[in-house]
Amino acid sequence: STRRRSGRGRQNLTDGEKRHNHIMSEQKRRNVIKQAYSDLERLVPVLSEGRPGLSKADAL
Repeated sequence: STRRRSGRGRQNLTDGEKRHNHIMSEQKRRNVIKQAYSDLERLVPVLSEGRPGLSKADAL
């Protein structure tokens, strides 16, 4: 797939570029969630005690 010019002077992304952007966006989203859960663990210490059967979803 080659890059093509659009009417506004912007080039379309290749499939590989779209895939890379998607992967990076998902990684960023997961990192934000992971950081937010870490912040929550600091506020609610019982969450970091690793209770068996308590998933992150259950804790939320």
